[in-house]
Amino acid sequence: MSKISLELNSREIVGLYLFLNERGMELDSSMENILKRISELLYDNLSIDELEKLSELYSQNIDVLK
Repeated sequence: MSKISLELNSREIVGLYLFLNERGMELDSSMENILKRISELLYDNLSIDELEKLSELYSQNIDVLK
């Protein structure tokens, strides 16, 4: 399968994570893979507190991936 690069800003990454995470059981294997990769990125770059409040921070337009 060919690879295509796509740049997303931090808000788009968090929004996509929240969207996919809410639909966890409905995701096909490709979407599960995207969710896993975004999760790893977030876990590597955010504190536990930020992860727990991610939806709230997103709704307040707070950029957590500075």
